[in-house]
Amino acid sequence: MLDFLQNGLKIVEAGSAQEKQDLIRGLADERGLRRIRQILEADFAGSYSVLKPMFHPHCVLFLQLISHHELQYSLVLEKAVGTIYNIVYGHDGRRGVEFFRKVANHLLQERFSPQGSSALANEQVFEEALRAATAALFNTVNLNQGASVEASFRVLWIPVAPATLRTNTRVLQFARPTRIPTQSPALPFEIDVDLPGSLSREGPRHDNDHESIEKIKVLPTTQEIGSHRADFLPSKGTHSQHHLRGVSRLLDSQFRLLREDTTGQLRDAVRIIHGNWKTITRGGGGKAKKILRRAGTPLRTYHDIQLEHFGYEKKRGLEIDISFSQPRKVAGLGKKQRKEAWTESKELRDGFLLALVDSSGQATFLLVSQRVVVANRTTDEHGNHQAPVGLRDLASDAKRAMITLCLADPNSAVDQSRLVSLGDNSIARDTLLIEFPDLLFVSFEPILRCLQGLHKNPVLPFARWITRMAIDAGAGVEGTAKVPPPLYLVRTRATLDLGCIASTQRNLSFSLAVPVTVQDLVQSTTLDHGQAKALVSALQHELVLIQGPPGTGKSYIGLQLAKVLLANAKKTQIGPILCVCYTNHALDQFLEQLLDSGIEKIVRMGSRSKSSRLQNLSLSNYNKKIPRTQTENREVWQCMATLEDVGYEMEDICTRISTVHNSNALKNHLERNYPRQYDDLFSTEDTEAEGFTVVRAKGNMVDSWVRGHHRRFGATIPSTGTNRTVAELLSENIWEMSPPERVRLRQHWEEEMRVGVEAELEGTVRRHSQARHGLLQIYRESDKRCLEQAQVIGATTTGLASNSDLLRSISAKVLICEEAAEVLEAHVLTALLPSVEHAILIGDHLQLRPQVSYHLSVESERGQRYGLDESLFERLANERLQNGDEFPITQLNVQRRMHPSISSLVRNTLYPDLKDYSRTSEHPTVAGMRRRLFWLDHRHCEDASDDGEQVQTSRTNEWEANIVVALVRHLSRQGAYKAGQIAVITPYLGQLRKLQKKLGSTCELLIGDRDQEKLDLDDDDSDSGQPAQQAEKRRLIEGLRVATVDNFQGEEAAVVIVSLVRSNAERNCGFLKTSNRINVLLSRAQHGMYIVGNADTSTKVAMWAEVISMLEAGQNIGPKLELHCPRHSDDQIYVSEPEDFAVFAPEGGCSERCALRLNCGHACINKCHSDIMHNAVKCMEPCLKQFIPCGHSCPQLCYFPCKNCHKKIPSVKLLCGHVAKSLECHEMQDLATVKCQTQVVRTVPGCHHEVKVPCHTDIRKFRSITALAIIHADEHIPHAHTSVDKSATLRNHANPAIDRVRLAADIADVRNCAASLARHALKTVAGAVPTGRPATCLVRFHATLPLTCATPDVLQRNIDLITFETFAEVNLPDDPLVFLSCRHFYTVSSLDGVMELNKHYEVDSAGKVLGPKLSRRVASGTLPKGCPECRAPLRNVDRYNRIVKLALLDEATRRFVSHANSSYAQLVGEVAKQELALENERKVFVERWSLGRASSKDEDIPGALKNYQRRGQTLLDEVDAFTKSVASAEQPYGRINSMVIDASRRRNATSTFEFDETVIQTGFQFRAESLSLRLNWALLWDADKIHTDNAVNKLIRESLYASLKSALKALLKRCISLEISSVEAKLPQHEVEARIYRAQFTTLALNHQKKPSTSAADSEALTTHRRREKESLKYCLQLCSQLPVTLGYLEPDIEKALRLVGGGTFYSFVSTKEKQEVYEAMARQFSGTGHWYYCRNNHPFTVGECGMPMEEARCPQCGEAVGGRNHAPAAGVRRAADLEEMFGGLRTA
Repeated sequence: MLDFLQNGLKIVEAGSAQEKQDLIRGLADERGLRRIRQILEADFAGSYSVLKPMFHPHCVLFLQLISHHELQYSLVLEKAVGTIYNIVYGHDGRRGVEFFRKVANHLLQERFSPQGSSALANEQVFEEALRAATAALFNTVNLNQGASVEASFRVLWIPVAPATLRTNTRVLQFARPTRIPTQSPALPFEIDVDLPGSLSREGPRHDNDHESIEKIKVLPTTQEIGSHRADFLPSKGTHSQHHLRGVSRLLDSQFRLLREDTTGQLRDAVRIIHGNWKTITRGGGGKAKKILRRAGTPLRTYHDIQLEHFGYEKKRGLEIDISFSQPRKVAGLGKKQRKEAWTESKELRDGFLLALVDSSGQATFLLVSQRVVVANRTTDEHGNHQAPVGLRDLASDAKRAMITLCLADPNSAVDQSRLVSLGDNSIARDTLLIEFPDLLFVSFEPILRCLQGLHKNPVLPFARWITRMAIDAGAGVEGTAKVPPPLYLVRTRATLDLGCIASTQRNLSFSLAVPVTVQDLVQSTTLDHGQAKALVSALQHELVLIQGPPGTGKSYIGLQLAKVLLANAKKTQIGPILCVCYTNHALDQFLEQLLDSGIEKIVRMGSRSKSSRLQNLSLSNYNKKIPRTQTENREVWQCMATLEDVGYEMEDICTRISTVHNSNALKNHLERNYPRQYDDLFSTEDTEAEGFTVVRAKGNMVDSWVRGHHRRFGATIPSTGTNRTVAELLSENIWEMSPPERVRLRQHWEEEMRVGVEAELEGTVRRHSQARHGLLQIYRESDKRCLEQAQVIGATTTGLASNSDLLRSISAKVLICEEAAEVLEAHVLTALLPSVEHAILIGDHLQLRPQVSYHLSVESERGQRYGLDESLFERLANERLQNGDEFPITQLNVQRRMHPSISSLVRNTLYPDLKDYSRTSEHPTVAGMRRRLFWLDHRHCEDASDDGEQVQTSRTNEWEANIVVALVRHLSRQGAYKAGQIAVITPYLGQLRKLQKKLGSTCELLIGDRDQEKLDLDDDDSDSGQPAQQAEKRRLIEGLRVATVDNFQGEEAAVVIVSLVRSNAERNCGFLKTSNRINVLLSRAQHGMYIVGNADTSTKVAMWAEVISMLEAGQNIGPKLELHCPRHSDDQIYVSEPEDFAVFAPEGGCSERCALRLNCGHACINKCHSDIMHNAVKCMEPCLKQFIPCGHSCPQLCYFPCKNCHKKIPSVKLLCGHVAKSLECHEMQDLATVKCQTQVVRTVPGCHHEVKVPCHTDIRKFRSITALAIIHADEHIPHAHTSVDKSATLRNHANPAIDRVRLAADIADVRNCAASLARHALKTVAGAVPTGRPATCLVRFHATLPLTCATPDVLQRNIDLITFETFAEVNLPDDPLVFLSCRHFYTVSSLDGVMELNKHYEVDSAGKVLGPKLSRRVASGTLPKGCPECRAPLRNVDRYNRIVKLALLDEATRRFVSHANSSYAQLVGEVAKQELALENERKVFVERWSLGRASSKDEDIPGALKNYQRRGQTLLDEVDAFTKSVASAEQPYGRINSMVIDASRRRNATSTFEFDETVIQTGFQFRAESLSLRLNWALLWDADKIHTDNAVNKLIRESLYASLKSALKALLKRCISLEISSVEAKLPQHEVEARIYRAQFTTLALNHQKKPSTSAADSEALTTHRRREKESLKYCLQLCSQLPVTLGYLEPDIEKALRLVGGGTFYSFVSTKEKQEVYEAMARQFSGTGHWYYCRNNHPFTVGECGMPMEEARCPQCGEAVGGRNHAPAAGVRRAADLEEMFGGLRTA
């Protein structure tokens, strides 16, 4: 047994997923359960025993095994785990009670036994045993419903836990929540409250009114909608009457209020529609819209509803296709426009909630399951495309649209029954389909479901704080409650290392016994005093509130806390941290900040992230990489098989639903259930007693029977008859019934059919739900494995609630909630998982509250009773605990956003302790404005509103909108603000719409996503068929930001313009009466803020009155706004109306004329404006330029580009002799291009016909002549022939050539049209093509010309340059012709001589080409030869391809050298500048990031480093790019070599391409590598100086240390490689440079070892390294003394390196004059006279002056003797004829 338990525990702790699942499955099978029962019923020995199992280890191991986290939260084997605990519990709980009673007794004995006499005497061992026993007991009760009411289990609490464990043990409250009597004498006063359900004085209000929220359906029922009694809504506060207390009361209240806020809107909307049914369904128009607006939530209605089809989908289950009439704004459009309208529309999006409502008030709630705009065409069995059958989408039909829906509650039998009743395919004209676009089902349903689950098992962390029941909490500081520390810190007694947030070398740590001081954190981290205090408080308390006023860095403190906790996660065993936010946007921002800080193991749950950086971090993406176990694969297969079976059953049921009223269906029903009636109706004949045979009437017997026909010959029986019951009718003869009885009986049968179908449907849907749930659990098992490996799990509150079961299986002990004051309390409660031991809530309850319905908000008089929008954060911060103490809250107190003049508005009203960061006072003034803060006070009334419209969207103020637009235009014209730095905010959506329209035509507009959605919803109310103007939705930094106040919290902008809108005599300022919104509105601006509004209207609000008083004191309020012209600063410019901007500052400056000239030289005629506007001015003056060389003036305006001169020149004589009537001037520059249009008579060559054509026509190309040309090849290239024997215009008579033929007929006297027919032979073939084939495989060309097409001039043409034979004399078969592209032709032997073929190919005595010569140097250095007559290149002649390309290669090499030389010279200069600039830039950077002047905590440190190093890194990239560009493989010969090798490899052949390496070694590779090392040294030395400066921020220095460490190793390898290569190439200059840099990099590496060793061996190794580098540098000095001319300039660098190796810390980058001269000389190396030589080591050099050596010198690369005396070269020097040919004509600047 012991081995069994020990092995099982090892598996659950360290086994694979498959092993764990096999173990659980094994424990739950018959053999495993037998073992468990044996352990449960065993009599454990308290001490050592051989005869029976011992309590320790046997029972303790068993308890640890069954309570282990892996077994308890196995999702895929949930049923097996339940089976195990069912065995533990027993049949009636007796086995469980007896077992846990024995466990409790043993623990008591072990606890109080003498020290050392027990195996559990050790405190830690005892705690582990007690923890396992408690967890096993809790799971037994939790998984067995009977235990919750079993009295024996209630007394099993073990009061022996030590203090450290008792706080960690969950209190087991197993009884049902205590219900308070209706008349509670304990209440100080009584409020008349009608309690829910059966507790109500009048009984339940409807079928969904229950005492327990667990029984309440989330969506309203029909009875609930029709009820006129108000639902029970609990009031906040403990003194209000409620039927529950404690956690249960809290959960009950939050559920009921949240449900009222969400589904209550559905209920009210359906009530309003049902109460005004005729008006909405028939009247329509404006009256109906006003009624719909009263619903309190946006609605869309769809009419003429028809149920088209029932269907089934594996994932979603039962689906229905519903069609409706096209909406009014879509119905009149064409098909294309209709498709575009539905594609762009926000209507009927996936997941949207709808209600199917009929005239009786019955409502069925549905969700959009599939939205198809245009259905795809299907394919039949033969592969042919077919159009979709019937109505299948939204846009195809002009009158009807169809959408696929599914039930919001798939398991609702009532909803299923209603759908079946609609299954007769009849149009339900009294039915409406209502859409609720503003109520997303997935946003509230998971929260409500989770609250119901929590209420069923009300175990909530921090319950005593949340329910304010902490009576014995103890007093803290100044009357605040003493909140205990997190349990994991108490349990582990860990000391947290705070080095991850430290900016100095000082060691920081935190423990409960010795906490770090706030002062130490301020001095050694980047935290300010408030942030440091918040961090300490967060680590000391299990539940902490951190208040962050605007701009104080709330996210930053959350980030630092996460870093600290994750850095110590192994010590504290906290598991992954849960990061929760209300919105996806806020969650993405926080997770991106975690990524930037180096935390990479992040999993984001949900799929609505818009961040590209987080796409790969989604749970679904991680899950793809996690393989499933065999058990999981088996379970998946079983679930999928079940779903397949359900699919077949569902298809049959769906078919039967639509045929309930079908006669054939009734016939089948009667055959199965009523055989007698079936025989009476459908038997073909019958014999009566009289002997007559009754023959049935033809047709539908059921319909005939119902209509009253008699069975004899279809006769009708009388309509009179008795009114018998259905039961009586079933026993009678069906032919003897009256027609009413027959109808009633048929209806009975059809009702039976319908009920049967409904029952089958309900069972099948239930099976589908179970299979889907099982499949989901399997998938979540792999999700669980992903989450267990994460450091951070990010989710929205809704996403967390949706995955509550999954996250409960993860032991996450820390919860960080961002913007907690904006999150509803219900959302936070669902996020408090049972495993959470530390909750950090970060927010500001003085800013915006959660958004709820107005009647539930504290802003309304009625809502103050409920306070649904009061977050848990605000409630804890404001309310006192039961003992009168306040809950502690820490406030951040340094803001880094607003200029002090702006922050004073909120500091003096809300945040008296708020301080300004020093740099906020340095914010620049607002361009174009005299003051940075001003309230433009006016008395223009707000626009009149429509009483039928919603208040939130109707308030507008036309005057304010106009002046805001004018102000925005003025600011944008200053050219000082980037996109997104100007924001316009307003409290009302109606004003937002007005601003959108006005700004859309002048500014690049950006609308926030949430505002855009609301505007889209509001657009649906418009009657206009015109599409609403859409603002381009782009990122926040790319345009002007326009938003409502509620949706701008958390955002900021350099300049903020506020439109208050409200201006009325009643002094009602609407939304802006609450301090929360005023706070947000006043705290968004960084540099400047401008408020436009009626101050008198706002003074009624206390906070506004204080703000106005401060503005008046600073003279920042008034009826006129003062502008500022930067060029005329003394001028005073005031505006008070929108039109004043156009008068006094029309271009953004002032009304004076611009005094500057334009770039063209003309004076600017515009009004005073900014530089950006000035540069955009288009000069309208006449252009002053003249055309060259004609001298005519340009007729264009100045801003137009000058092109060609179009001045007409009359009577111009052309080259042909004719006179053109007129030409444009630019045509005169080249008369050869002018086409003469004079008609002339010409004779066509060959046929001698005379034709009249324009003078410029080439008669040889005349297209009406017949010619004959034949091209063919020998038998080695078959089918390569082209025949042209018909009219040249018939191109289809030219047969295409195949294989290697490259020539078509292209002879001067054979018409070009004939040649064009033959061009199907690909290209022009020019003579014999040398290939790898036998020598006989040469293409031959024959041209047969009719005598009429040949001329004597052509026949007498000299085509042999050796024998001077003419075309008529040459023997073509002996000496073939080569036809060139220039239309000249010669014999092969002539051109071979011209091209010097024998120098490049092996040729036999007969002149036959045998193959190319293998030469080390094949380049001739001369320009490519061409046609002997016109010098046209022969690049298209394959025979001479090799010769021509080698000449082109030499030319390319010459260009390469010239370009590389100039690039190198430029880079040398840039590197020298960078070396000198680093010193000054470093001083500025160090000063900025010193501890005394810490930069903004929100500033991105990696980004700051990147910006600082950007210039050097860019230059380094350019040097590296140059190094790559001059590599051997990148030079012309190198590239050709690579191409040849690659081609040979692909053909499995051997390359024969060889070339002399000297054409590559120009020295640029060594110079580039040396220059790269030089720049790397400068950058690393600069980084080292910053890293060793202890005054610099620690994070900066750590980042630099990491980059230094990674770079040095690679650079040392490069130094060694350069040194070796330089020695091999005999280049001592680069060898010395490599040694210098190696010494410097080595010294840098030795000086910055992280942990210097003190051992003798390590010290000796360091000494050896330094000694080696010193010897290397001394060797360099020896080389310098040997080659003083060549290497003397490097001696200063060697001496500086020696000082560094010796321990020096100073290095100067100032280059000596000699060194600069050497670099300039190297840059001029290829700028000589063209006379080139090689030194003894084959290094090239050039000689100036006359080109002959006149003085002795040393080779600049190796130091060998060069030059000479008296025109005689030195020994070993030889003439470089090849280079002289290549570079002799090169001139470089």
